[in-house]
Amino acid sequence: GVPLGIVLLPPLSQAFARGATSRFSRLVDQSLRLLIFVVLPLTGVMFVLAGPGLTLLWGHGSYTPSDVAYTTSVFTVFLFGLVAHVLIALLAPIFYAGKDTRTPVTAALLAVAVDIVGAAVLFPFFHLQGLALAIGLGAWAEVAMLLYLMERRVGFDLAPIGRGVAAFLPGAVLASGAALVADRLFTALTHNSAAIPALCLELGLAGAAGLATYVAWGRLLHLTELTEVIELARTLTRKRART
Repeated sequence: GVPLGIVLLPPLSQAFARGATSRFSRLVDQSLRLLIFVVLPLTGVMFVLAGPGLTLLWGHGSYTPSDVAYTTSVFTVFLFGLVAHVLIALLAPIFYAGKDTRTPVTAALLAVAVDIVGAAVLFPFFHLQGLALAIGLGAWAEVAMLLYLMERRVGFDLAPIGRGVAAFLPGAVLASGAALVADRLFTALTHNSAAIPALCLELGLAGAAGLATYVAWGRLLHLTELTEVIELARTLTRKRART
């Protein structure tokens, strides 16, 4: 979200300064849809593979399996706010492009207030999971405020974004399900091995299953975002090859 926001700021500012509202809205719509297209399945697959992923990172030395399990439970709650945090990194520059710094700051203060209140209410009952949930609620409150004000002040139509989410979400669920099935089959064959090579292979195969499923869904629905992501990946690959 942050790199995309940085890249978009100059063209958004230029479109706003010239009064090219149609180009401004098109850039915002395209960027938001592309970001959501990528982040939704990523969130789902990260949720499914949180256990083996964190075992690979932390399941060594004095870090016990129960410690990994508790860390996984907190991490999965944090994922509730991942999409919101990514969107914030793109939504704030939209206001900056219109020389409006007050609105993003106000929205951020709202998020802080929700974080504090949520933490005070949830921590006594859910401990670290409660803190993670409070942070997610704060992020979604910030997103809600930014989207509401963007629609009112900029005149941006959120309906295409909603239709995009409706198209992306089933594919993300299917991708997560495919990753889960692949993960369960692999752990059954390896008897839930915690060896580093086995965990790497487990994550790779399950991730590949999720990716293949999501790509198939995108091709089935002829989603333009899939083509854009593939072209972007090819462009980045060419640039790296040249350097």
